[in-house]
Amino acid sequence: MEVTDGVHWADQYMRDGTYRAFHMGKQTSGKWLVRNDELCLEQAAAEASCKQVWAAGNRIEFRAP
Repeated sequence: MEVTDGVHWADQYMRDGTYRAFHMGKQTSGKWLVRNDELCLEQAAAEASCKQVWAAGNRIEFRAP
């Protein structure tokens, strides 16, 4: 699945639990997982950052706690 604004950023979530993010020309990658009903992203040795995902129709919002 890919979530994007069509111009500035894109996040790609693969079925194997990995992700790639492209934000303003910079690429990052790591692993994604669902913990306590939140989407969590892990990069290298950093602690996972988690956020709520709200969806309605084809609209998605990421909400930080």
